[in-house]
Amino acid sequence: MLVSKEWARNSVGLLWHRPGMNRWDSIHSVVQSIRKADKFFAYQDLVKRLNMSTLAGQVSDGSLVGMAACKRVERLTLTNCTKLTDSSLQPLVDGNKSLLALDITGLDQVTDRTMITVADNCLRLQGLNITGCKKISDASIVAIAKNCRHLKRLKFNGCAQLTDTSIMTVAAHSTHLLEIDLHGLSNVESPSITALLTSCPHLREVRLAHCSKLTDDAFTALPATPDSGPLSLDALRILDLTDCNDLGDKAVERIIDTCPRLRNLILAKCRSITDRAVLAITRLGKNLHYIHLGHCARITDY
Repeated sequence: MLVSKEWARNSVGLLWHRPGMNRWDSIHSVVQSIRKADKFFAYQDLVKRLNMSTLAGQVSDGSLVGMAACKRVERLTLTNCTKLTDSSLQPLVDGNKSLLALDITGLDQVTDRTMITVADNCLRLQGLNITGCKKISDASIVAIAKNCRHLKRLKFNGCAQLTDTSIMTVAAHSTHLLEIDLHGLSNVESPSITALLTSCPHLREVRLAHCSKLTDDAFTALPATPDSGPLSLDALRILDLTDCNDLGDKAVERIIDTCPRLRNLILAKCRSITDRAVLAITRLGKNLHYIHLGHCARITDY
């Protein structure tokens, strides 16, 4: 860095784009450089990707607070850093207008305080993974859905506290959505899933495993369009309906009609489906790559 100014200018961005955060001495060095008063470059503005998941459970608020000056982070991955709270995460996202992807899987102490800050600042957000974050409520998800209009990937796996209010708002405002995971959202009911599928025609992957309140209406109520006939979700490739016990043959038939290019269909523990559903599935032909019908006891050798 001290030999050639031109070389330094050309290389510093590459060196700081994704700083190594997999060892404590690396983290200490990064934080020291950022806090240094007489530094050669504004290192905090060069950090685009920040991933502390390698150290996971060892990372605390004190570890993350030193990165609060990094306001141009585009991808923030804190998977299973379970000691982190709003105290360090909220200041980090506050003022960040560049964030595209946020993964806080397993951070069960993070609350709406941080998520509201995300909604107010991170308007370019495309991916959000809050798997297992049990203190995040409908209030902040609604705010994010309304403000962050570029959402493409959402994972709410295990967030059983979320309700139709969140999903309805996502459906109304996130029309470019590609993937959504609602695994274990036991409060979600059929109308919100109907709205989601109707409003988000580009969906490629939908995971609804253990959404126990879903019925046939989630799919049979899908509207038909006046000009082109029944709604068609040509982009949908993966649909997981594991343990949606109230789904029956009518739902499966409508799914096949609506999603003709499904590759992966998971109906394990959907105990109401019969041979009639399997016959409908055969219409997928060569498009179908994987099917799971485990514990569907009403299916016979027919």
